[in-house]
Amino acid sequence: MVFMRAVLSRLSCAARVLAGRMVPERLATDSNQAERLRLLQLVTDSLGVGIIRMTAAGPVAENAVMADFAAHCGGLAPFLGGCGDLKLNDGYGSLRVFEVRAIEPGQTMVSDVTERRGVEEALQSVALFPAQNPHPVLRIAADGTVRHANAASEELLAEWGCGINRQIPPAWRRAVAEALSSGKRLQDEVAVGDKVLSLTMVPLAGPDYVNIYAADVTARVAAERLLFSLNDSLERRVAERTRDLMEAKEQAEIASRSKS
Repeated sequence: MVFMRAVLSRLSCAARVLAGRMVPERLATDSNQAERLRLLQLVTDSLGVGIIRMTAAGPVAENAVMADFAAHCGGLAPFLGGCGDLKLNDGYGSLRVFEVRAIEPGQTMVSDVTERRGVEEALQSVALFPAQNPHPVLRIAADGTVRHANAASEELLAEWGCGINRQIPPAWRRAVAEALSSGKRLQDEVAVGDKVLSLTMVPLAGPDYVNIYAADVTARVAAERLLFSLNDSLERRVAERTRDLMEAKEQAEIASRSKS
């Protein structure tokens, strides 16, 4: 009841226009419940808010908006499970989010908050994205599309020939899909100009995207290559020395036999 009074107070001007006449101030009291309900229907229809009223015969769609919600989302029953956010598939194959609230005994208010929740999730996602990281950081959707990338990712994206809202190369799309399906972190390396980047793919449950964190491992790779080159050179020198010793031994044996 308190919630209804607050709604009526804040939206009294809009309700007067919709009603086509001045609404007496006495409607803010409990003296004329039927008139208040009619005003509530006008206001909620204009705001796109549905109202369910419980009657002796069962739940009833109190306004046109609620009737429309029920028609596309399986009737009134799905909206009667409690309060809070409710996710339902509509008749067009889309997932919709409804906010369900009890406004007074026997009456429930239903709002379609699909767009609002999408914006909130997007804002939260961007807020958590480490844009200031000095190394490349990317967020890749399940289909391989780049959703976010910080400024340090410019060279990597150029190497891949893609950008924001474009797909990464097929081999990397397969790696992203593997990370999502396995739920495990994967690592790989990629050459970008004169640098070598180690990419760590971190799958995030729920949103179905992968964060890619890059680290410059050029110095490490160069050291590994140098060590490999030195080992290879050492092995060749050992092989050559061994061969020389074997040849010298054979020559000595031949000379010994000649003397004998």
